[in-house]
Amino acid sequence: MTVSVGALALVVANFLVMLLWLVITYGSVEALRTGRSRGPISELQPIVGTSVTITYFTAGLFPLLPFTSENLRSDLVWLYLVNDVAGFLAVAVFHHMTWYFQRDASRPSNTWLGANYGALACLVGFAVFVPVRDVATNPDALGAYGVVTWTYLFLMLALSLRRIARRARETGWRPGSFGPAARPDLIILRVSLALLATALLVFVAGTWLSYQRLLGWTMALFGAIVGIPFAVRNLGGVLRDSLVTLGTIGMALCWIGVSWTAASAAEPSARGPVLVFLIAGGLAVTFLFVQPLFWRLLDQTIFGRSHDQQAALQRALHRLSPELGVKTCTERALADLVAVLQIEGAALFLRDGGEIVEGRFDVDELARAWPRAERGDALLPRTLIGGELAELPPEFTEARMDAGVVAVVSVRGSSRLWGHLLLTTDLVGASLREEDLRAIEAFADQLGLLLDGASLLARAVEVERNLAHAEKLAVIGELTARVAHEIRNPATAARSLAQQLIREDGPHAEELGIILAELERIERQVADLLHFGRRDDMELSRIDFGDLARSTANDLRPSLRASGLELAVTAEPGIFGPGDSEKLRQVLINLVENARDALTESGTGRHVSIAVANGHDRVSLEVLDDGPGVDDATLDRLFEPFFSQKHEGTGLGLAIARRTIEAHGGRIEARRRPAGGMRFRIDLPGIDSSLSSTTREIQ
Repeated sequence: MTVSVGALALVVANFLVMLLWLVITYGSVEALRTGRSRGPISELQPIVGTSVTITYFTAGLFPLLPFTSENLRSDLVWLYLVNDVAGFLAVAVFHHMTWYFQRDASRPSNTWLGANYGALACLVGFAVFVPVRDVATNPDALGAYGVVTWTYLFLMLALSLRRIARRARETGWRPGSFGPAARPDLIILRVSLALLATALLVFVAGTWLSYQRLLGWTMALFGAIVGIPFAVRNLGGVLRDSLVTLGTIGMALCWIGVSWTAASAAEPSARGPVLVFLIAGGLAVTFLFVQPLFWRLLDQTIFGRSHDQQAALQRALHRLSPELGVKTCTERALADLVAVLQIEGAALFLRDGGEIVEGRFDVDELARAWPRAERGDALLPRTLIGGELAELPPEFTEARMDAGVVAVVSVRGSSRLWGHLLLTTDLVGASLREEDLRAIEAFADQLGLLLDGASLLARAVEVERNLAHAEKLAVIGELTARVAHEIRNPATAARSLAQQLIREDGPHAEELGIILAELERIERQVADLLHFGRRDDMELSRIDFGDLARSTANDLRPSLRASGLELAVTAEPGIFGPGDSEKLRQVLINLVENARDALTESGTGRHVSIAVANGHDRVSLEVLDDGPGVDDATLDRLFEPFFSQKHEGTGLGLAIARRTIEAHGGRIEARRRPAGGMRFRIDLPGIDSSLSSTTREIQ
């Protein structure tokens, strides 16, 4: 039998389509086997892939065995039936799979499933039991059979398109597994429907016997186009596996040809053993040595990745020192991760708030929704990649898909969760293999330990700094107390004399008023110095922080309104804790008055607010303003004694506030607000049980 070049070309085309679907199926089965893909889509996809692979394997033989009366009367008729049944099954299961192309899709009803697979069973029964051999000589009967089968394929795909169109997202393809369909999926399905409609018209016209080659090319093109949405979700893996498979097959065929030529030169009696030996040895070398070389070559050329990513990442982490600090260590580690894996970006969503981002990664939407603290601790029991990302809470789905997240890994230290590592990349780089995953998980584990060391070292340095600071404050306090006492007595005497002279209504009343104002200012500054140098007692009692904030705000509102400012209070109900209400009130007054002075001098803002919140056995008090804020150098020195930006300030207000808060077992910090202004945050211990009055000495 002579085979034309056109028939061979069609055989090759069907073989390539079969190879594409074979690779897609292998990837889906492997992901399902390793647990990296879950859910109904992942379970149905291998069935679709296997059915389509069988369809195009048999279709690849049709150009060699065309539709003829002789072939239809022989056992080859079962080859055609296998092709048809596999195609029917693929379309029915795909129709079932499209049910889940929506967020939070539930299982279809039994009635729907019965109709879907009942129609499949009827068509399979029709295909199997129709007396094909009896009508082999009747083209009209076979044409009617073709019309029925092609109509079924067309209708099922049309119903699938209709279902997908109702749920498709108006976006392009995103890396990762199947989820909500995208706009390109609709384009692919519409083109596929047009191809099926063309085939159906050929059958209706009764010219299918004359246009078998046209139908063959139509179906080869149909299989290639339909495979695009499946392949593009794992484009890198499909491309790599396909090229490796083609390269391996090409090498094997070349070696078989060489072996055949070499065996032909041997003695006739030895040709068989020589041929078997050469072919077996060559195939063993190809699969044991040549195929791994293909893998490495493609990793370097397509993905730009080194073969041993885990060793490269370990070397990168070993170059980092805990002395760099948590932020710098994380930034450099993520930069190395992006470079080694050749991905677009990586971000560490810190447990206690904030994100550290490297590369091209838009995390704004994700950062707003991502859980922190205790909610984040329970979010990720294990690494999520590919189809497993669907296990994340539904509120992250849109933001996750828009950001192109392909993996989420927990970064844990020896005793705490630091945060979650999110990776994003393009369609080609989204194919992370098991060895890539192991390298990423090892990287996350080592990064957690590195951050533990950086945090521990930072705390040790902070303790040393605080001890030195406390010693310095003790010396300063004692000295200022002595100086203040020496200044206070003559200043008080001069103030009394000035008041007496003003009452006598002498000729220098204006000058005396200035003297009295300056002496009063000295008196206030001396009082601050004495307060700073004094070891005060603090009466702790159970207080309501919301009431404390509201009462303080009520006392301060008149003076702020006189300056054209507004003071707002936001406080959750029932926030209790131990504290000295009067001293905490003084802290709030100091922070609000500082904000008032900054806004009045700059004229850039008009709002001050106090916020009280409860955060898991801690109480948070915040004083915020929308003023100009301060620069970095000033921000680092705000709580230093005697540092002030005010012309008449002593620089002790914030230092006293810090000491008061630390005496309560809390902490105070200052930060610039992204929209402008300052935020002073106080964290204090919080309880909701009664507390007897106790006394604590401020050191």
